[in-house]
Parts: sequence; structure tokens; C-alpha cells
Amino acid sequence: MDKLVLDPPPAAYHEPNKLDKLLNYAIPEPKFDTQKRKRKSASFRLEEKKKAKNEKINLVDPPVAIAPAPPAPAISEELMNAITRHGGKSVECMIEKSLSKTDVSMNHDRLSFPGSQAKVEAYLTKTERKQVSKNTAITIDVLMLVTGDDEPQPQLWSLNFIKWQMNNSSIYVLRTNWKKLVEDNDLQDGDKVQVWSFRRSQNEGDQKKRPLWK
Repeated sequence: MDKLVLDPPPAAYHEPNKLDKLLNYAIPEPKFDTQKRKRKSASFRLEEKKKAKNEKINLVDPPVAIAPAPPAPAISEELMNAITRHGGKSVECMIEKSLSKTDVSMNHDRLSFPGSQAKVEAYLTKTERKQVSKNTAITIDVLMLVTGDDEPQPQLWSLNFIKWQMNNSSIYVLRTNWKKLVEDNDLQDGDKVQVWSFRRSQNEGDQKKRPLWK
């Protein structure tokens, strides 16, 4: 059997000082340049901030498309004949809408329509605009014609017309006897109505007219 001979370790391993020198030489202590890394990171963030700032400055809002106003509905021949028989002139359509639950409610007793949608202010006289702006009602005659009947007969009602100012908007209201008008003509939620306005000479002045067409 062959003999295994181990050489003794170098003498340096038995001397502590020389051993430390060998270890220090073999495995140098790592050094990190932390200052340079921080500078690079700070520079990168600064560039991102500048880029974001430039992007905000260059942002432009797209143009907003404004929908054109819907065309005015055509007046029926029956209603126009009824207005003519009552001496009406300057016929204008105020609004066309579907009746809501509030419009036909017996507890509310009113027909309302938004001021932003109704062409009312331009048709009122200066005196009438002052009256309604002060929450003062104007008594008007309402000519109503229910369509769909074989021979529709116009009805004449006396209602109060007033403007209610809300927080950020306003509404126009026809009230007083409106509940009776709804009940007598069996108006329902969802029925479509057209509100027309015309003038009629009476004595020496003009009186406001509000025909309703269902």
C-alpha cells in the first residue's frame, strides 16, 4: 500500500502577523462610492421633474362640440285656426316636453319647464320680465286644444304664470287651475305637450296668451 505524505504548512501560517498580511492581500476590502450613486439618482429625478413640467405646459384641452338647438316643432292646423279665431298674432313656440309625474300630480298643481330650455324671456315685455323676476304672478288666458279627437274643441282657461328662481337655475310655472285642467282632460305622465305663446290686442294693450297643445 502506498503511503500518503502530507507536506507541513508553510511557516507563515504559524506566524499570526504574516497570516493577517496574507489574508489582507488575498481578499481586499471592498469600497463603494456612495457619493457618486446619490448624484446620479438626484440627476435622474431632476430630469423626470423637468420632463413632467414640460408635458403639463404643452397640454391643450380638445375643443368642445356644441350641439345645435333642435328645430321648433310645427304648429297644427287646428291650433293655428283656434288662435286666429281668438285674434292671436305673433305666435311663438315656447317649449315642447313630455309631462312628468310632478306635472300631473294633484298635490303640486303646476306645469313647470326649465328657463334654460324655454324661449320665454325674449318674448316677454320689459314690464312682464320685471314682474316675474320679482316672484309676481301674471294672470294669463290659456287656450288648450286636445289633439286626437275627431273634432277637437278649444278650451279657455285662466292660469297664473310665474318664474321661480332656484339655486343655480330658474323654472317657469303655470299654476292655479292647472290641477283642474289635468283632471278634466285626463292628462297622464308621459303625454307630450307643446306650449305656444301669442299676443291678442285687447282694449289698448296686448295681453299675454299661452296656448297648450296636447
